[in-house]
This record gives sequence, structure tokens and C-alpha cells, in this order.
Amino acid sequence: MSLPPRLTTREIGQHAKAGALWSSISSTASKGLSLLLFIVLARLLSPEIFGLLAAAGVVTGAMAYITEQGLGYAIVQRKDLQPAHVDTAFWLQMGLSLVLLAVGMVLAPWVAGLYELPRLTLVIRVLLLGLPLSALSAMPKAMLERGMEFGILAKRRVVGSAISGILAVTLAVSGAGVWSLVFQLLALPAVDFLLLRRLSQWRPGSQVRVWALRDLMSFSVGMFLLRGVGFLRQRAEHLLIGMYLGPAPLGLYTVAERGVDTGHLIVISPFASLGLSMFSRLHDAPAARQKAYRLALAAITSVSTPAFLALAVLGPDLVALLLGQQWAGAGLVLRVMSAQLVIRSLASVSNTVILATGHSLLRASIVGVSSLLALVAMWIVVSRGVVAVTIAGVTLDTLTLPVSFLVAKSLADFDLRAHLRVFVAPMLGCVAMATAMVAVRYWVVAGWPQPAALPATAALGGLLYVGVMWMLDADFRWLTRESTQVILGRVRRRSPA
Repeated sequence: MSLPPRLTTREIGQHAKAGALWSSISSTASKGLSLLLFIVLARLLSPEIFGLLAAAGVVTGAMAYITEQGLGYAIVQRKDLQPAHVDTAFWLQMGLSLVLLAVGMVLAPWVAGLYELPRLTLVIRVLLLGLPLSALSAMPKAMLERGMEFGILAKRRVVGSAISGILAVTLAVSGAGVWSLVFQLLALPAVDFLLLRRLSQWRPGSQVRVWALRDLMSFSVGMFLLRGVGFLRQRAEHLLIGMYLGPAPLGLYTVAERGVDTGHLIVISPFASLGLSMFSRLHDAPAARQKAYRLALAAITSVSTPAFLALAVLGPDLVALLLGQQWAGAGLVLRVMSAQLVIRSLASVSNTVILATGHSLLRASIVGVSSLLALVAMWIVVSRGVVAVTIAGVTLDTLTLPVSFLVAKSLADFDLRAHLRVFVAPMLGCVAMATAMVAVRYWVVAGWPQPAALPATAALGGLLYVGVMWMLDADFRWLTRESTQVILGRVRRRSPA
């Protein structure tokens, strides 16, 4: 099977603009749909059920992480890719998924005993069936990302979210309880595989080579450690909360995480995925790489900071309105986690530059130290509740933000002052927006019904932010015009003559 052709710097720029738009639209559509279905599920199911699924994720998530090994990222990042690289990665992942499936079946009763939840055993064993399904989809997805085929990936993401979510709601209505969530997680990789088999031209071959594995491991080992550190931190948080506070608080915590993950996938992930593809192809164009870095930083800062700040202001009211009073405790956790999302978004572009230049081990080291310190702080305060655990994590993430930025500066050799100026307009816009939202929410529309008060507050704050950005930030005006041109161009091409 032929590999995607190498692109020129101009072609990369063209793909990048279209890719950013496709990624943002598809992420918004799929995650918006998933969020809508999740709201329905949260009203049908209790916090204990979500906590039970999170407890099972300690095993299933570990197996999925070991199976992937960062090989998909290595395929996207590698400058000179041969068919043997992709075939070797595919068959290695398939073999590992089957071995770990057997290992997980054996470990399931032990994990259930750790939580003192006997029914967790069967939940874990059924969820593990998703491992080989996910392995089947990993390489086709990586090849599409490498070829910057974001339109194809967009279709697959939206359809998969719709089918798996509708299945879960149907099962929840029928009284299936935790099994509605279990089969949702199994349906997603199954639908993913079927769609990618139809949409992707890549098919596995038989060119399994040791030298190809060595080539990939030079990058994927760092990604393996990097993702492993992130995984261990998240699962350790779940383990701490589940063991010390019980499944219901764990359910509240994971539902708040779901809101945060939705924001992360809509705003941060498209830029990170596109950025890795784009920066990796600009190895030999330092001027273009610096410009791309500045524009990426401007784009994600101007979008993510106000979005997550608005979530922090309105989060508790939004959770109570959408999910009901049984989830009120998740609202305060979501407010604190929104601050964490701002930190993640600011760090994401720097982190992508570090990865694109092949320094995945360095990135893993930074995350490892940060996560270790965060887990120690969380363990110290876990007895004070889930909000205290969340505050401890956000504090440690904030302290490591400058480290990623300075490391990226040294690798990309950009002008620090020029790039710091990117933050000025979004910060001023956010101050104006937050001030207006608080004033409107607690004075102007204080007596309004929640379904009317929250949209009015968000709309006014958003309009004020856009106005400030349009006046102060030339990059924002440029990005807005470029996005508008891409959208109008696609509309014209689709319109009948």
C-alpha cells in the first residue's frame, strides 16, 4: 500500500488551514453530540454507576495504554516512513492487545477486591474486549493523520459518537445500569474500525522488520512514557478517590472530568493533532516553523482561554441545570478543573513543538516530575474531599507551565518577547469578559430562570471578548478572515453552479 506523498511548505500551510477548520468543526460536532447524550445518561444513571466504570478503567486504561505504546504518534511524526514501519507497528499492537486481554482477565478479580466491589470483575472483563478492536483502528487512523486527511477523520468521529451514544441511552432507558456505559465503550472502537476500513486506503501487509521497530521506538518510547505518566496520574487520582472516599465521590469527579475532557477535545486536541503533523513537516524551514508556532499559540490562546474561563464562571450553575441536583458536587470540581484547562491549553503548543522535534523523552520527564509532585499533594489532601484533590493538581500544573514554554523556545529558537505579546490581548479580553459575566449573572439576570440567564450571560461575555480581541489583536483578525475564507470557499465549491 502506497504511503502519503511528501508535501511542500506551501501545501502544508494549505492543509493546515483546512485541517484546523475540519478538526475544530468535527470535534465540536462529535463532542457536542457526545455531551448531549452524556447529559441524558447522567440524568438516567447515578454517580455510583459512573464511579464503578471509573474504577474499572484502572485496568482497562492501563492495557489500552500499553497496547498503543506511542506507535501511532511515531508514524505521524516520522520524516521518512516506509511500509515496513506501519506493518510492524500494526502487528505488534495486535499481538499485544491479545496478550494483555488475557492478562487483564486474570487481574480483574484482584482489582475488584481492592475496591471491595465484587461486581467490578465482570465489568472489567467485558471492557477488555475492546482492546483488539482499538488495535485494528490505530494504524489506519495514524496514516490518515499523517496525510492530513482531517475531513475523513471528521466523518468517522461524528458517526462513531452518534451510534455508540444512542446505544448507551437506549440501554440506560431499559434499566441496564452500568452495562449501558460498558457497551457504549465497546461500540465506539467497533464502529471506528468499520468506518476506517471503508474510508482509509491503507491495509496491513506482512513487512514486519526489527529495524523498523527500532526506528519507531526512538520516538515512541518517549511517547509511551509521556502518555504513561499522564495515564498513571489520572488513574492514581481515581484510585485515591475511590479507595478513600468511595464510588459516589469518584463518580462526581469523573463526571467533572468528562466536562473538562470535552473542552480539551474540542479546543486543545485539534490544535495538538494538527500541530504535530505540521511542525513535524517543517524540520527544514525554521522561518516557517517560527511563524506557525506564533500563529498556533495565538489561535489556541484566543479560543481556549475565554472558553474555559466562561466554564469556570458558569460551571456549577450549568451542571445543576443540565444534570440535576444529584450532580451538584461535580459543579465545584468542574470550576476548579476549568482553570486546569487554561493551563493545559497554554502549554499544548509548546508541548507539540517539543514532540515534533523528536524530544518525547524530554517531554515525558517534564510531565513525570509534575505528575509525581501533583500526586503527592493529592494524597496529602484527599481526606478533605474531591475539590481539595483538584486544587492540588491545578496548582502543580501551573508551576510547571513556564518550563514547557522555555524548553520549546530553546528547541524552536523563537523570539521570546514576540511570542509573549501573543498573550496580552487575550488576557485583557478575558478580564473584561469575566467582569461582565459576573456582574450580569449575579445582578442583571439574577432573578431570571436558569435556561435564560446562563445563555444571556455567556453571550454578553463572548461578544465583549470578541470586540476587545478584534480591536487589539492583529493575529485574531487574520485568523478570523482566514477561517471565513476557508468556510466560504468550501460552501461555494459545494453549491450548484
